[in-house]
Amino acid sequence: MTARARHQRILALLKERLAIGVAELATELGVSQNTIRNDLDTLAKQGLVIRTHGGASIPTVSLPPQLWPGGDVSSSRGEYIVKYAASRVGDGDSLILGDCPLCIRLAERITQRRNLRVITPSLPIAYLLAQEPSNKVVLVGGVLDRASLSTTGSLTEAFLKDFRAGKAFFSCSGVSVQNGLTDANPESARLKREMRVVADLVFVLVESERVGKIDLFPVAGLGEVSRIVTDDALDRNKIQSLVEAGAKLTVCGPEDHKTYRESPQDKRIRIGFANLSHGVWFAQKVRQGLEEAAQRAGRVELLVVDNETDPVVAERNAEMLLKEGIDLLIEYDGTGMATRPIMRLMRSADIPVIAVDIPITGAHYVGCDHDAAGIVAGQMIGRWIAEQWGGTVDRVWLVTCSGGGSARRGNDVVFEDWNGSGVSKSLEPILRLEAAFDVLSSLVGLVPEVRRIVLPGDWKSSSAAIARLTPLFAEMLEPVPHSQRIAAICLTDEVALALAQAVRQAQRSDQVVAVSFGTDNPPVRAELSLPDTCLLGTVVLRPECYGEELLRTALRILDGEVVPPAIYIQHGFVSREDVRNGPGPSLGTKSAEGTSFRGR
Repeated sequence: MTARARHQRILALLKERLAIGVAELATELGVSQNTIRNDLDTLAKQGLVIRTHGGASIPTVSLPPQLWPGGDVSSSRGEYIVKYAASRVGDGDSLILGDCPLCIRLAERITQRRNLRVITPSLPIAYLLAQEPSNKVVLVGGVLDRASLSTTGSLTEAFLKDFRAGKAFFSCSGVSVQNGLTDANPESARLKREMRVVADLVFVLVESERVGKIDLFPVAGLGEVSRIVTDDALDRNKIQSLVEAGAKLTVCGPEDHKTYRESPQDKRIRIGFANLSHGVWFAQKVRQGLEEAAQRAGRVELLVVDNETDPVVAERNAEMLLKEGIDLLIEYDGTGMATRPIMRLMRSADIPVIAVDIPITGAHYVGCDHDAAGIVAGQMIGRWIAEQWGGTVDRVWLVTCSGGGSARRGNDVVFEDWNGSGVSKSLEPILRLEAAFDVLSSLVGLVPEVRRIVLPGDWKSSSAAIARLTPLFAEMLEPVPHSQRIAAICLTDEVALALAQAVRQAQRSDQVVAVSFGTDNPPVRAELSLPDTCLLGTVVLRPECYGEELLRTALRILDGEVVPPAIYIQHGFVSREDVRNGPGPSLGTKSAEGTSFRGR
């Protein structure tokens, strides 16, 4: 990593965490602590960071003393709450901020955020956030209260009715099981009720000493806000009582926080499932299995949306599911391009995420063990080449589509000469191809030409994919001499079936052999049954088994269990011989052991 890239990464981490230590940065970036110290010194000279003992922090705008109202937050426990709240705010967010001291401290912590749209009745908050030129700050009109330096009254409430915001932050003077959220001032209580109505997510910031108190004027029920945020001085009995009464509670300490929800054993839970595309065979099986598992569970309400293999749609779906009050999101984003905004959105609401087949940083993973599946494919095609072609192959094509976890999208065919050096993260689907080639090359030796081929991925159904990709394969085959042999490793069944059709049309079945990854579905079996198919077989990833494991993992997460970061679904292999002779796919990663091959 270059110095410039490290500096950018350091600034990004500081923007997220506000302060960070040298040792933590060295571990995160994989360099020495001396290198990090030099980087921080350079950034400090540029005014981009402030050097602290053992680390660095982001420069912040401070509030002039004359703009500080009464009731300053002096306790460290209040700062724990503010630190958590600041982590829920990202660039470009739309916010409503109340006038309490905790909200003012929050504003101080987010002065480095950009492109914020802020509505507030507080003069101090408006001053702080208006220092960043990219922010748009709306100061709500009304009568100025000299004690709080904020506007109040019916004008303020009427003004707020015309706005909408993604997140609201405010405090209240009482939190109790019996009466929910209450406040001492009637005008303040009415204003906070209006904030709750016009914001999608509502965070109530209260120090633990206020929990158990009841004030005169109601603000909201415990379950009517997205999160009640307090400090770790709150005793466990009060935590349990609030959660049992329907509160979603986050307790903040000096280093981390813990979120408490009602146990899924005690309530009906809502799980959002954003599917890759309802028109893709594999995704259809995943959806069907998940719907059946949810129906068997009884207490699960499953909200299903279609991402249409489009990152814009995927991000919009995540926003919609969050508004529907989901407890957990199962995300199947085949493009890999919407994962960052989706995770920012879910983290801001403390909603856990499970990623399907395409890994997402910060999410649990349920899906294929891509490396192990690739080994099976490599064994199958490598042994076939050794037995049928005497171990000689002229070209290897590693064929994927834009998307597939690669965060690449487009309509052109991309050819990449490949020297065997992997560029994928350990869980990404494209690793299947790299692992398969590693095994293939160990069995057949040096291959004169190896290319990774990226085909257009802007199709929304399997049939559309085959129709789109078949003529592209025909064009790719045309310049290849008939004397040359091609081994193709295809990321999906759609890619493999399009290749098989193009090979058959070109009457080149004797010069091409292919394997794929996907489902044991009728179109694949029909292709494998043909005497002139180039498709040797497919690694069956068993999408019909995903649903049960996805739901089991979701319930474990919501129940507070420790869940492994990655859970793999068992896979197998179905070959031409399996289809022609009758037995189903063999299971497990050892399915290639002891298998012999017969010619076409």
